[in-house]
Amino acid sequence: AAAAAGGVDVVLGSADQQSELLALVEARMGSEAAVRGALPVLRKLQSLPAASDAHAVEQLNFANRTLLLCVGRSRRAVLYAAFALAEHLLGVRFRIFGDVLPWQTDLTLKQRIDMLPKPLSVLAEPNVAVRGIQPFHDFSEGPDWWNQGEYFTIMDNMAKMKFNFIGLHTYPLSEPTVWTGLKEDILTNGSVSQSYPTHYMNSMAGGDWGGTSMPTSAYFYGTHTAYTADCYGSTANMAAGCPTPTDPNKLFDLVGELLADGFNYGKKHYDHLTCVGTEAPLARPNKTHSSQEYYTGIFDRIKATHPLDYYWIWTPEGWPARASKLPVTNPAVSDVVDDMMAAHYAHVNGSYSFSLATCGWTVGPMVDRAYFDQVLPQNFTISSINEYLGNTDCEPEYAKITHHNKWSIPWMEDDPGLTGIQLWVNRTIEYSNTAMSYGVTGLMGIHWRTRAISPAFSALSQVAWNKNVTATDIYMDMAMADFGLTAEDAAKAAAIFVSMDSYLPGQFPHTKVPRVCAWISGPGGLAPQPTYNSQDYAFVGELEALESKVTDPDCASRLHYWVATARYLRASAQATHSWFNLNKCLSSAALMKNLDARGMLLASTCIPERIRLVQFSRELINNLTTTIHTTGAMGTLTNLQQHSFPGMLNGTFATLVNLTNSVNLTLPAEAQPDRQFTGEQRMFVLTPRGTISPGEQLVVTLIAFLEEPIPDLPVLHLSPLNPASSASPLPQVDVTLSQVTPGRLVYSATLPPQTASFQYVVTFGSNLKWPAGKPFSVVVA
Repeated sequence: AAAAAGGVDVVLGSADQQSELLALVEARMGSEAAVRGALPVLRKLQSLPAASDAHAVEQLNFANRTLLLCVGRSRRAVLYAAFALAEHLLGVRFRIFGDVLPWQTDLTLKQRIDMLPKPLSVLAEPNVAVRGIQPFHDFSEGPDWWNQGEYFTIMDNMAKMKFNFIGLHTYPLSEPTVWTGLKEDILTNGSVSQSYPTHYMNSMAGGDWGGTSMPTSAYFYGTHTAYTADCYGSTANMAAGCPTPTDPNKLFDLVGELLADGFNYGKKHYDHLTCVGTEAPLARPNKTHSSQEYYTGIFDRIKATHPLDYYWIWTPEGWPARASKLPVTNPAVSDVVDDMMAAHYAHVNGSYSFSLATCGWTVGPMVDRAYFDQVLPQNFTISSINEYLGNTDCEPEYAKITHHNKWSIPWMEDDPGLTGIQLWVNRTIEYSNTAMSYGVTGLMGIHWRTRAISPAFSALSQVAWNKNVTATDIYMDMAMADFGLTAEDAAKAAAIFVSMDSYLPGQFPHTKVPRVCAWISGPGGLAPQPTYNSQDYAFVGELEALESKVTDPDCASRLHYWVATARYLRASAQATHSWFNLNKCLSSAALMKNLDARGMLLASTCIPERIRLVQFSRELINNLTTTIHTTGAMGTLTNLQQHSFPGMLNGTFATLVNLTNSVNLTLPAEAQPDRQFTGEQRMFVLTPRGTISPGEQLVVTLIAFLEEPIPDLPVLHLSPLNPASSASPLPQVDVTLSQVTPGRLVYSATLPPQTASFQYVVTFGSNLKWPAGKPFSVVVA
């Protein structure tokens, strides 16, 4: 394809289309010299394997004319070339949470080319063929709360970051990602007639991962208004029945449709590789049927339901052979191998388009980590997440795996720290380079959240193409592109983030930033902390000082996200230390037999400490709500309200009430958390989609955090996406959003079908606007 923009020609295509591309170059440039300039790039790409994602952008100049040749070796790589042009010439940055557009938009394409120190010439070859993400199912912060919009958006952003793989894990018989059943229980459309009770994480799933079953209307500090229902979770789970469907078949059917939508979208637009799987030995609903029979049912149902490239079989987290040198003849090892072979026989006896793989919390049994390479058929790919939550390097036994493709999966965050800051850029880069030195053919990162750990996604994306990238490179680029800082101020910002980056060689846990959360019957639980040192949080003030350096509203909003994140972490530390002090005071008061002395201690120390705890927990929530843009961040809010606050706020309050009653003391109102929001008033579109199909009716969901109600409804102002240089006024369509649930501040609108790209802003009352700066762009393609 060819197009002209701002006096510059752009030619885009596959290296296999050499004659067509050269004809376009000659037609546009009117010169055989330009054609000769294009030949080396085309020949280089043609020398690489046909499936390679290698791509190039080459600037050709002749007689005051400029042409940008964007070429890819594969269909997917052609898109990569276009994205590379946007990055290198336009200054666009692609993040896991969306596009970061250049804050300087008044320059033409020709002016940007003229500013380059030398002609643009980019040739990129991946270090590994498979690059991607492994969003882990089980918690509200992760894909348990993804809906169709989340899948579509993640597929778009993966492609722009040059990822090409997404893989999902399923806990046995407890999650609906993979259905385990027999082929005779599959209906013609992939629906199932037999299944078992299961659910994704939701607010009323009492007892899951240390949480308390709680309606969202019971949440403190006015945050309940961000949820559409008391039992809140994924759309599929709520539609099938929340917390657990009475008809389990319906949930499997709805999740099958969700995966079909997401996987088909990723395959159609980007040729993404997709993967799902279960654990070995396979948990069977009915032990009278063999694993092979159940694998046949699993595979047949997948074939009827959604596309798939890999089915991986995990060794469990508690696998006995993981941490003990059991012989390979031990059933802990042999049963797993037998199960994998049962999957293999089911696979070869059927007609399936996907391949098989292994995965787990280790690459193989402790007695011989490379054992699977010796006993499994070559159609398996061998992979694993790395040990100890990522706090160890890639297993060296990967180098001994020589008969199979092999993937390694670094932790981009861990679940004990799931409610805190986790910046693992240094570790992601070092781990990936080690894995690549062992010859891995794939790298993907395990995670739950997205925006909260976006620097790690950038690191994983870049190291797969450039082994020399550093943490300073990642943060410097973020400071200049995302925050719009000058080179001098960006260097200061990068130094702050590097100082916060959590990799410290030889220490466990590997944390520079203090961690006040831990695994407490579940992820990211807050616990009483005996100490608090304000100097540990000096980075908060350092980040705050940068805000005065930023003038562009979009850049300011992105920097403010990290400032609020830092403030949230500090408030978490202050709250947990206050919790410790309050527990200590309450314990002392309970031991006092003298009621007058008890009353004095309660009035002078315990009650003031309780008030401080409420203030810190409110500050914690107020800063967290400033960072919420995604379902993952909403999941963090749910985690705190249902996992940590019952002990921190409810438990201590009950104890305090009993003690004050014993001495006839009345507690002031400020000693009890309320349900009034007092944080930063703001609104945001939840997971905004930047690409839709022609004629698609886009659903826009908006969430607001308000201290005072706004009598009006939000209004979306839609206009065509014209070039920035257009002086003509843009026709505008106003769409009023409707309130989804009475009493909740969630609003939605279905936009009229669009056949051309467009942009929109949302206003609410006289002061609230989203986005903060430029309108949000939606490409129709």
